[in-house]
Amino acid sequence: MTQKQTKKQLNSAKGCERLLRQVFGRKIKWRPRKKMRPRPVTTKERAWLVRGLESLRTGEYVGCHSINLATGKPPPPGPPRDPQPYLDQLDKLIVVSRCNCGLKNCHTVAFQGFQKGKIRTLVMHNTKDGRWLIITAHEDTNELTELEVII
Repeated sequence: MTQKQTKKQLNSAKGCERLLRQVFGRKIKWRPRKKMRPRPVTTKERAWLVRGLESLRTGEYVGCHSINLATGKPPPPGPPRDPQPYLDQLDKLIVVSRCNCGLKNCHTVAFQGFQKGKIRTLVMHNTKDGRWLIITAHEDTNELTELEVII
């Protein structure tokens, strides 16, 4: 599988199903997000966001969309970026939906302002326990849109 195929696969719901099947060895049903009563981010979500956003300073934010899934080798670090514009948003973030996949280790939430198709991956890093930590932002406004902690 090429990097281009991997990126395309990860950006589609069916692609996510295939990726989860490869990782878990069984079919995982893709379900739409579950809307919820709006709430602020939790302490744990904030810690994950800070960890991921701080990786912008070192260039370690580059990840999954460029990883060769056959070899598991990550790309070299990206150019350092200033995380402050994103860190300044943390106190204002409102969670409006969560993933409904049913996987025990999935903690994916969308923030107010999330729009399907208008997001880009900002950070692909790891949590302290080794799970993928993915943070996305709106393409036009640079507002944080989603936090994914998976696998």
